Amino acid sequence: MRRALIVLSAILLLTVAACDANTESYKAVNSFWKKWTGATIKQTLRYTLGTPTGSSIVDDLVDSKKEADKLWAADKLWDLAVATDSINVIDQALALRPNDWRYRITRARMLLQAGDTHGFNLELADAEPFKSDDPAVANVTDQEAAIRNQRITELTGLEQSLSTRFKSRSQCTELYGQLRNDLRRRFQEGQGRQADLDTAARYDVAYNNCASLPPP
Repeated sequence: MRRALIVLSAILLLTVAACDANTESYKAVNSFWKKWTGATIKQTLRYTLGTPTGSSIVDDLVDSKKEADKLWAADKLWDLAVATDSINVIDQALALRPNDWRYRITRARMLLQAGDTHGFNLELADAEPFKSDDPAVANVTDQEAAIRNQRITELTGLEQSLSTRFKSRSQCTELYGQLRNDLRRRFQEGQGRQADLDTAARYDVAYNNCASLPPP
């Protein structure tokens, strides 16, 4: 469907290039297209191909609409990936929004669950806050706290299912080491409670017990 829309948009682009926008034929086609899609030809070409409409204001509006649509679709894929525990689906979400740290953390958890500690660390390293002038986007400090909270939530859930069936020592140390450090840091920054320190102490014991598992 998307490919067909791009092809059709390309045809429209040629039509726009060949016709004066003030001609009756162009106006008729544009009227039909807007009635069918809810957008003008130029807006559609901006949405699908990034072609300027001739107005920076309209360009910004169309671009904002496109980003909102991508966010909606990517979040639906994220929900499905979590529900089905599918790394292939989370990869589809990341294809739409590669800088979204929420998807990165979920992917990291999936990799650790599979025993891929190297991939786990790479994904966590890429799950970084991003700066934005958009007032709707949280500042970097708030994002860092949210990133840590999501790591704790995802890895706590993983710990409950992995605690008695680790594949390797490294899988065990990566899980408990990350959880222990995140809980302590949250408490130190005044965003946690005493329960965080108590749980971190328990994870510290579990971390040391990882030595009984076979390497690596």
